[in-house]
Amino acid sequence: MTKKIWYFRFIFLTIICIGTLIGLAWGNSIAIHQKPVEKYFLVPWSALRSFLETGENPYGGSEARKTQGMFYGRSANSNEDPLLLSHPFASEILFFPLALIKDYAVARNVWMLILELALMASAFLSALLFEWKMPVWLLVVYILFVVLGVQSIKPLLNNDEVILQSFFFIAGLYFLRKKRDEVAGGLISLTFLTPSATGLFLLFTLSWIILNRRWHILWGMLMTLGFLLLVSFALFPGWLIPFIQSYKTQIPYLGYTSTYQILTKLWPAIGNKTAMALTMMIITLIVLELRVKEIQSARWFIWVAMFSLAANFLLGIPTIQGYGIFLVYPFAYIIKIVSERLTPRKRPFFIVIMLGIFFIIAWMLEIKFTAVIPGLMNILFPTIMIVLSLYWIRWWSIKPYRTRMNLIDNE
Repeated sequence: MTKKIWYFRFIFLTIICIGTLIGLAWGNSIAIHQKPVEKYFLVPWSALRSFLETGENPYGGSEARKTQGMFYGRSANSNEDPLLLSHPFASEILFFPLALIKDYAVARNVWMLILELALMASAFLSALLFEWKMPVWLLVVYILFVVLGVQSIKPLLNNDEVILQSFFFIAGLYFLRKKRDEVAGGLISLTFLTPSATGLFLLFTLSWIILNRRWHILWGMLMTLGFLLLVSFALFPGWLIPFIQSYKTQIPYLGYTSTYQILTKLWPAIGNKTAMALTMMIITLIVLELRVKEIQSARWFIWVAMFSLAANFLLGIPTIQGYGIFLVYPFAYIIKIVSERLTPRKRPFFIVIMLGIFFIIAWMLEIKFTAVIPGLMNILFPTIMIVLSLYWIRWWSIKPYRTRMNLIDNE
């Protein structure tokens, strides 16, 4: 009887998975039909496709003109985005399998499918990372919250690889907590590809590795980065200088924003000073955290990882607005910690209500206030609120909540 139940469950889950993949691919086709071209995937795909066919410099003007022809239908004007490849060649190796697909629409559909699966996997792994025990229906609600939130939908529709970086981040933390140090190091090293979003976390992690002598994590990082660099220089030995030149040309068109830009527009007289004060405050808090006695605690590490991820933008590092996806997980962590203080009966209702409030407010801020001062209400405001909330729950995060039943069991 047990084998029959397992067999039917396996068939049911297989049907669900296949149906989900078909549904996602169909939805992607509709999105691609409505928006036939975009910048985030087209540029690396076109550049690498040409590199595979001709072996020419993917950062060169001739390759850019091919991309411009697909996007504009002509060469770009002097005041338009030249659509140059602006990522290190070592990171673009991840696009090589997709560059083998000749049809742009098919390759883009596959890429969107990868991003969607990465979003769902990130949500599931984050629940495991936080040791968030909840019923299946609530886990489904949480995954839908992550996938359908404005912080995920915007980069997904833009085909932004930042979604994949958020997956590497969560997966790296999960394996680190499971003490699979080499795997964790390899995954965390891939977040080096988006240092403007994860720079503070990476600096904190390197400091933590040294202080705790977790050298296997460092070896995993070095092996992964070394492999990517070795392969990239073997395929295209002279990519470094063309990349720097291309990146410098593309900077004005990348849409970077920072606390210095936002606060200067908001308060011209004191904006820079306020941003500088935020930068110094965040640096000081991280330095102080590295001196606490709980430095070897897994709960403390997860809390500081969420804090460094949320507070990264307050350092003043120029950041693309699509990186708002990294704010989802610190917020979810806050909800998890606070919900531990509630009774099991009240807990699911609290989680659903808080997820719903954040979901609605995030969409409202994006729709109503994005055009006022870009980044003010959709990045800076939620970042400050999440950082303050993380400090509010700090004690609860580091010291697990012990219910009356826990105390009775221990006795």
